[in-house]
Amino acid sequence: MRQIPPLPRALRPALNLSLAMAVLVLLALVFVPAALADEPITVTILHTNDTHANIEPCMATCNNANLGGVARRATAIQQVQAEGGNVLLLDGGDYFQGTLFFNYWQGQEAAHFMTALGYQASGIGNHEFDSGPPALANFINAVPFPVTSANIDASAQVSLTGLIEPYTVLQTGGQSIGVFGLTTEETPIISSPGPDVLFTDHVAAAQATVAVLQGMGINKIVVLSHLGYDVEMALAAAVPGIDVIVGGHSHTPLGPMPGAIGPYPTVVNSPTSEPVLVVSAWDWGRYLGRLDVTFNAAGVVESYNGAPILIDSSIPDDPAIAADVVIWKEPILALQNTVIGASDVFLNGNRPDVRIQETNLGNLICDALLWKTQGTGSQICITNGGGIRTSIPAGDVTMGQVLTVLPFGNTVATLGLDGEYVIDALENGVSQWSTGTPGGRFAQVGGLRYSFDPNRAVGDRILSAEIQNSDGSFSPIEPGTIYQVVTNDFMRRGGDGYSVFVDHAINPYDTWAVMADTVVEYIQQPLNGSVTAVDYPAGGEGRITKRTADVSRSRRFGVTEDTFLNGAQPSVVYGAAQTMWVGFNDQMRPVVKTPFPVCDDVHTCIPDNAWVDAAYLFLYVFEGRGFTNWDQSTLGVSVQPVTGDWASGTANWTTPWTTPGGDMGPVDSTTRLGSARINTWLRLDVTDAVAAMVAGDAVNNGFLVSSDPNNIPTEAMGPDGLLSTRYAFSTTEFFDASKAGYLRIHYRTYD
Repeated sequence: MRQIPPLPRALRPALNLSLAMAVLVLLALVFVPAALADEPITVTILHTNDTHANIEPCMATCNNANLGGVARRATAIQQVQAEGGNVLLLDGGDYFQGTLFFNYWQGQEAAHFMTALGYQASGIGNHEFDSGPPALANFINAVPFPVTSANIDASAQVSLTGLIEPYTVLQTGGQSIGVFGLTTEETPIISSPGPDVLFTDHVAAAQATVAVLQGMGINKIVVLSHLGYDVEMALAAAVPGIDVIVGGHSHTPLGPMPGAIGPYPTVVNSPTSEPVLVVSAWDWGRYLGRLDVTFNAAGVVESYNGAPILIDSSIPDDPAIAADVVIWKEPILALQNTVIGASDVFLNGNRPDVRIQETNLGNLICDALLWKTQGTGSQICITNGGGIRTSIPAGDVTMGQVLTVLPFGNTVATLGLDGEYVIDALENGVSQWSTGTPGGRFAQVGGLRYSFDPNRAVGDRILSAEIQNSDGSFSPIEPGTIYQVVTNDFMRRGGDGYSVFVDHAINPYDTWAVMADTVVEYIQQPLNGSVTAVDYPAGGEGRITKRTADVSRSRRFGVTEDTFLNGAQPSVVYGAAQTMWVGFNDQMRPVVKTPFPVCDDVHTCIPDNAWVDAAYLFLYVFEGRGFTNWDQSTLGVSVQPVTGDWASGTANWTTPWTTPGGDMGPVDSTTRLGSARINTWLRLDVTDAVAAMVAGDAVNNGFLVSSDPNNIPTEAMGPDGLLSTRYAFSTTEFFDASKAGYLRIHYRTYD
């Protein structure tokens, strides 16, 4: 079925990546052949990505849609090849992991069927490292086609040395097509490549590889990317010379697929304004991507057509491939069909849900881990939603279903953790929250409950976290208190960004109890083989709550102290009621103090988790001096937070910058002030400073008001001494109460 036989392995590029790339780039620069005068050519690119060991049509992972399957895919490939033309068959990575076929065969099933279907090159996804480098090495040694990634350096990994190729060159229609792979740099965090496999910057690797291929006279270049849709579009816009990107990793539907994120292909302009076509075939083998692209004589995309082919029951199985599937399935049938219990409720493990919200399957898994480790005193379970791969429908529960839910072979791990770092772990769990393409680190939990607001800044999204007491009540998780945590070994090693489990773990321990076996035991023993909707309701139990600050509030706080630069009240210095002055070449800079309470009581204070939308300091402009006309009167007035107690005794009115009297934070805002503002209110924006004070990141020591020396209008710099321009604000001891300064805070709360 394959059109083009691959290069013999001995002729493929060697993979001491850093050395090989350096030599190849040098050769490309020194021996640049003349550009070949290729004729225009149309190439049909058939492609898959993120098939995840779905050898049979996917059922549970496809919401019982009966899509995909290698036997149908083989027929679809043959139908396209029968049309004639120049056909390439490529894969963007993640053919490992996801079904019992991988659990049993460890990637050899992918090697067999990708070879049988005639793949000519593949990229490498993060899941190709789930069983460590040896499983990937066995796959590469079993296939006749090149397995490529230009940004993986495995030269120090014994089992992979010399196997991963940075690029390959395929021949079709008498012309050369350069093909190279790229793999997400997050692989060490989200999989298990080990310390000897390095993942370099994908943009730099792409630039170097394109230079090598162009140096060989190749002007048509395809990338097999496992970076994700957004990153792939950015790559297309950043690196010239790429024509087509066959994408993967983000499981992105395009074109006619349900819930499509973008068109098929998505067209991005390269830095040289040439079109780059970005395509994806979604996942699980549900579609076979088909892109018909015509290149002009210079190798630039001239036109394109095509659409993903839905692999449904209307496409008949290839009989030879279907027979092979039966043979490869036999060893796993007994394992797959063993009934271990029953459930009267759908156990939700759908990919989007477990990555953004509580699900009853996530609760069940965490409860199983807590039960397994109760003898060691485990109190809290945190497990990553990305490790939950599918759902379990109501009815009999089989060993095969549990292994499909938890296919990675992870084991149960325990550790002690200070309450401060428990919160940090939960912050990591919600740090990638997104309804678009959420990461896998979302924390499914047991033994605790937490709430979060995904609209807040990363690192400040957890609103509350409480541990469940033995009597069923909840208490806040406290910094300084040590909690016993159970998780999986992947996360204990820092996987999915949980570095806190590595950096701050107390007595970490791998139990070597397999998570899937633990769930089976939990269903069979404490649950007596019966999962009920009473114990695991479909909507969850309220362990995880997403909240939004939607109660709008506004409060006004009066100025309690306003001073001259030296910290004294004006009447003390001058013997009579005075105003505050700002200006005079910035020698006059009053300090205004406006305290406001921060506490948990929303009725008397501003809560520390309130969302500050805006905060303004209002000062009444009473008088202006030092100018004769409007143009001369303009200056810039800045406001900045005072970061320490104002030392009035050290301040000097005539040298404010050498002895300012205290420490100041950065300027929060600058406002124009001119003579037209006399007898009106000047509004100074202090939103950033107040937000920091409410969050507890800064102390409220008041605000310094100054005429910003870096923002004095040019018309105030004339020869007539107009730097003497200054304005007076009313003070708390002068004028009536209606003229006293105040702080207005607009904020939102959760109650």
